[in-house]
Amino acid sequence: MRISRAMQSRFLLAVALLLPMIGPVIAQPRRGKANHVVVVVWDGMRPDFISPENTPTLAGLARSGVFFRNNHPVFPSSTNVNGAALATGNYPGDNGVFANEEFRPAIDPHSPIDTSDFPALDASDGRINRDFLHGLTIAELVQQTGRRTAVAGSKPVAQFFDRARRRETAAARASIVLYRGKVLPASASGAIFSALGPFPKRKGLPNEEEDAWTTRGLTDFLWKDDVPEFSLLWLSEPDLSQHQTGPGSPTARAAIKSDDDKLARVIAALQAKKL
Repeated sequence: MRISRAMQSRFLLAVALLLPMIGPVIAQPRRGKANHVVVVVWDGMRPDFISPENTPTLAGLARSGVFFRNNHPVFPSSTNVNGAALATGNYPGDNGVFANEEFRPAIDPHSPIDTSDFPALDASDGRINRDFLHGLTIAELVQQTGRRTAVAGSKPVAQFFDRARRRETAAARASIVLYRGKVLPASASGAIFSALGPFPKRKGLPNEEEDAWTTRGLTDFLWKDDVPEFSLLWLSEPDLSQHQTGPGSPTARAAIKSDDDKLARVIAALQAKKL
């Protein structure tokens, strides 16, 4: 989970493969201090499915960068638990998220909640939102230095990185979050949907439509003018396909290829901006 300080370059691209492994972290070979960090999550990816045939873009980055062979997920190895750990740098005992669904009677006394998205996060007093995830996130730390961030995810867990509904600083107001078609701050919704169109309905598996819309949200909208110091792209695949059809199935392999195509789009966007 921890990214070594030695892994520094003018541009750092980290690809996190969640459930059952987080890794690898991949960097360009140039040395020096990083000016931009982009984290791309392939939810549910396994390292043994990385190959020049299945994932040519990712395999190429691994050859030219760094691959952490022995990385493993935070326990339990579920999406929201590891999302909270990636966002905060803290284990569940410190950040407070232990499962994808939890029973918290103070939030809902009748049924479990999805820990990545539930109605009380939008309460006007902001208390539950502020206290739910313990500790500052990487995006919030960057914003404290006066710099904006960009977060896009086709799963709501992406909002763990930047969850505030009330944006109190200029950097926070300039930092937009897309999470499964929802937008923070809400005032940015009109411009985003005008540029990208409505968030697509899931048509089947692989979840190509939602992941493609979310990727375009990052590369075509959030990066339209410039690339901020920190960006996150959280893709829903191959997790969704593997739950329904099993790891290694034709559908799951197609989902992995889809993720590799999205990664190629991210790299092409950065190269077009000469980063």
